[in-house]
Amino acid sequence: MNKRIEARRQKIMDAALEVFREEGFERASIDKIVARSGGSKATLYKLFNNKEGLFFAILRRAAERIGEREHSLLRPVSVEALREVLIGIGHGLVDNVLNEDIISLYQLAVEATRHNPDLARLYFEGGPKKARDDFALFLDDLRKAGLLQFEDSDLAARCFFGMILDRHHLAMSLGMAGTIGEAEADRLINEAVDVFLAAYGRTGEQARAL
Repeated sequence: MNKRIEARRQKIMDAALEVFREEGFERASIDKIVARSGGSKATLYKLFNNKEGLFFAILRRAAERIGEREHSLLRPVSVEALREVLIGIGHGLVDNVLNEDIISLYQLAVEATRHNPDLARLYFEGGPKKARDDFALFLDDLRKAGLLQFEDSDLAARCFFGMILDRHHLAMSLGMAGTIGEAEADRLINEAVDVFLAAYGRTGEQARAL
């Protein structure tokens, strides 16, 4: 795909996301999206096929961007740096997931899946599940290096994500809370990392003995 077409795709997706947030998935019309983005219906249909295909592309783009940010944090680590690396990953989760843009996209995905269950699978597998699976693989590497000890890396990843995200994600998704403040994020992440390492961490002496 050449740069001009890709730029056009991005412009349509940006405009569509604005319209979806204003109108909701069901009420958003192709006509309004085209009017917001410029261009023509023919171009939109050629690039995305239909409204569902357009929303599918928006979800995939968001998942890819989150994945890129997460991968930048999953790096080799020493026992001395383990806690700080986990704290950095925790802040990445808060920044990438507990923000108004991603929460509104999650709310739209819930609405859209009533009409197309495949969108639910796309959102889950390309977003939350992939992020957790990648983190579980990272934890496995830490276990093999002797820095952590557990039997189930998926369960360990679920525990880490859950301690940081679950309560605030639900409250924000229900419109009961705004974005988490910096001080609250620091407290939450530090406590979650301490609990995680108490459950799965090795002492420095244990790690160096392996």
